[in-house]
Amino acid sequence: RGLYKYRAPSMSEDKKKKRKDKDKKKDTSKKSEPKIDETLSGTDFDGTHFFQNCTAEQTQIANFRQFLTQGIMADEEIPQLELSEGKVTRLDPYHPSIYSAYSTLRKISKRMNTDAPSPEVVLVGRVGSGKSTLLEGLLGFSFNNVGQGATKRPLYFHLVSNQDCEEPRITIRRESVIKDAGKDADKIVTIDELATEIVERNVVYSNEPIIVKFEWCNVFNITVIDCPGIPDIKDDHFNAVTEIVCNQLKVPSRWIVCVEEAREWKAQSMTTLIKTYDSELTRTTFAYTKFHALLATFNNNREVNTYFRGIPSQNSFFLSYPSQNIRNTIGQDQNAFQRFLHLSYARDLDILENLSYDRRFSNKVGYQNFQKYIFEKIWAMNQKIVPSSLKEIRKQYLEGEQKIKDVDDKVENLTSTKFRSVSNQYVTEYLQIIQQILAGTSEGNPDQNGESLEEEKVYQGGFEWTDAYNRPLSVDLGGNVPFHSEKLYGGLQFERLLQEFKAISEQLSFGDISLDDIVTASGYNRNSSIPNHVWAACDIAQHYSRELFAPLIQQLCSRAVYIAKRLADVATAVFQTRKSHLKSLDITDIDDIELYPRFSYSINSLYFEFVDNLAKRCSGKCSDEFLSTSTLVWDLMELQKVKVDEVPDQSKLQREVSELVDFLWVDVKDRIVKNVMIKFYNFFLLPLQRELWTELQNQVNTMDNEQLQKEFQFEQTKDKLRKDKEHFARSLKDVEEIEGELLQAADIFSKPLHLI
Repeated sequence: RGLYKYRAPSMSEDKKKKRKDKDKKKDTSKKSEPKIDETLSGTDFDGTHFFQNCTAEQTQIANFRQFLTQGIMADEEIPQLELSEGKVTRLDPYHPSIYSAYSTLRKISKRMNTDAPSPEVVLVGRVGSGKSTLLEGLLGFSFNNVGQGATKRPLYFHLVSNQDCEEPRITIRRESVIKDAGKDADKIVTIDELATEIVERNVVYSNEPIIVKFEWCNVFNITVIDCPGIPDIKDDHFNAVTEIVCNQLKVPSRWIVCVEEAREWKAQSMTTLIKTYDSELTRTTFAYTKFHALLATFNNNREVNTYFRGIPSQNSFFLSYPSQNIRNTIGQDQNAFQRFLHLSYARDLDILENLSYDRRFSNKVGYQNFQKYIFEKIWAMNQKIVPSSLKEIRKQYLEGEQKIKDVDDKVENLTSTKFRSVSNQYVTEYLQIIQQILAGTSEGNPDQNGESLEEEKVYQGGFEWTDAYNRPLSVDLGGNVPFHSEKLYGGLQFERLLQEFKAISEQLSFGDISLDDIVTASGYNRNSSIPNHVWAACDIAQHYSRELFAPLIQQLCSRAVYIAKRLADVATAVFQTRKSHLKSLDITDIDDIELYPRFSYSINSLYFEFVDNLAKRCSGKCSDEFLSTSTLVWDLMELQKVKVDEVPDQSKLQREVSELVDFLWVDVKDRIVKNVMIKFYNFFLLPLQRELWTELQNQVNTMDNEQLQKEFQFEQTKDKLRKDKEHFARSLKDVEEIEGELLQAADIFSKPLHLI
C-alpha cells in the first residue's frame, strides 16, 4: 500500500521559506541553551546514547530496520544476520548519573528516616496479551519470553538500585510452594537462566508469589508484579486465576497497568474488571500491545485519528515488539533486543506519518514513551524525598549545635553545689518510693519484681525453716499462709512472712518429759509456798520455749532483712521507670543518678546497714520473751491460772509435771508468737517508715565538698562531657557533608535529560 514511503504534502514557496526560518530559530535556541552539569559532560546526547556500546555499524542498523519492517508485516524467512556481542546497553530515558544521584538520595533519606516507599506496579491482562513481554520491555532485558504464556503465580520483580552492580544481579528467593531440592534457598541466576527457573516454579496455581530481586546500577526502586493471564470464562482455571489477579489489584497503593491487544474499542474487555478496583482509573495505565497489526487495518488519517480519540484514559499507550520469528533469531543477544525495540517504535511512527495522524498522540506510541511515563512517575514521586530530607538534615544540624551548647553549660555547672542538689533530690525520692512500696503500690511491677513464697525461699539461697537441731519444719501453705502463690514485695510480703512464722510456731511441740528432767529441775526443798514440782514444770517450759523459738526468731530476722533489702532493688526499678522518658540518648545528663553508680551504691550501703541494725535490735527485743523460771512461777501461782495440789508422791510426779508443762506451753507459745509479731511491727517495720528518713538524710547532709566530688566521680563525669562534645562536633561535620551530598545529588536528579 506504500505505507512506508512517506511523502510530504507540497508547499508553496512562502511556506517553505517560513519553515526554513523556523528551523534556523530552533537551531539558534539549541545553541543558546545552558550547559548541563559537569557530571553529565563528555556524553553524546544526540540520540546515539542508546547505542554507544553497540558494535554494529549504521549500515547494519539500516538492514535491521528493513528486516524488521518485512519480518513483522509477513512471516517470511528471516535472513541470517550477524548480531553484535559486547556490553548490554538498555534504551533508557535517563542518563546513568541520574540513577547514581537517585541512589544517593535514597541512602540519605533512609538515614534521615524520610525514605518514601517504593512503588508497586501490577501488570494485568488476558492470556497472551503480552504482559511478560511488557515486563521485558520495561526492564530493557530479554528473558527469553518469560512465562511463555503459562504464568500460574504472581511474579514479583523487585528492582533495586545498587551502584555496586554494574551488571544486573538477579536473585530468586527460596520457594514455599515448590519443595524440590535446590529451591529451598535463595539462588543467584543469570539472565539466560531466569526463564527456566521461573517456568520450573510455575507448575501450580497459587497466590504465593515467585519473588525475583533484580539489582542494577541503572534502575529505580520499584516492584513490578506480573499476574497470571486471565483465561476464557469457560476455562477450568478461570476462577483460580481471577482470585489471584483480584488479590493483587485490591491493594489501593499499587499502580495498575492493564495490558490488552490493540483492537477495536468495543472488543476491549478488561476495563470493567479494572474499574471494580479503580473506579476513576486514577491509578491505572492502559498498554495496548501488538499495535502494528492494528495499524495494518487503517487506510487513512480519519480512521487512525478516530481510533486514537476513543482511548479510555489519557494514560494509554500503544506498543509493538519484534515478532516471535525475530525473537527466535536474535536469541539472547541483549544488544539486538534493544535495537529491535527501538526500530519497532520507528517503524510504527513511519506508518503513522504516512497516514498523516494527529501528532498530539505521538507520545502515546512506542515502548519508549511508556517506559518514560512510568519512570517519570517514579522520578516525580522521589522528588519529594529532597525537601523532607533537607528539612531533617537542617533540623539535626540545629539540634547538634544546641547539644554542644548544652554540654558547655553542664561543664560550667559541674560543681559541689550541683552534686549536693542532685544527692538531696535522689535521696528524697528514694525514700519516698520505699515508703510507697511498704504502704502498697503496683508501680514496682509485681510481675517482674515480685516474688511468690517459693521464689522468695529459692532466691534467699534455698531457705528452709529448721529447729534447734537443724531438722526441717514444714507447714501446709494452702490454708495457713495467705497469698503464698502471688508475687509480692514490700509491706504485704512482710505480712506474709509473719503469717508463715505463726503457722510454723503453732505446730511446735516437744516429746515426753523424762523423770530425770523433772527431778533435776525440782532442785532442793525450798521450804516455801512454791512446790518443787511447780518449779520443775515452769523451768522445763522456760527451757523448751527458748530451745524451740530462738532459732525460729533468728530465721525470721534473716527473712525480714532479705525482704527489706529487696526494697532497694524495687525502688531502683521504679526510679528508672520514672526517669526513662526523660533521659537523653545522646548527651550526658549530670542530673541522672545512673551516671554516679558510686553514690547510689553508697546510699544502698547506708540503707542496708540501717536494716541490719534494725534486725539486731528487733532480735534483742524478741529475746525478752523468754521469761525466767521465777517469772513463770509467779505468773502461774499469783494469778492462779491453775489449781496446784499438794506435792504428789513420786508415783504421780511425772504425770502431774507433764500435764502442768503442757498447760504452761500452750500459754507460753501463744504469748511468744503474738509478742514477736508485734515487736517485728514496732521495732522493724515502723522504723523503716519513720527513722530511715532521718538516718539517710543526716548521712548525706554531713558529706563535705571533697567527699561529694569523690562520690560523684567529678573527673570522670567531666571527661564524659568532653567526649560528648567531641562526638557532637563530629556529628555536626557529618551532617554538613550529608547536606552537601544531598544538594549535589538533588541538583543532578532535578534535571533529568529525556533522551528518548
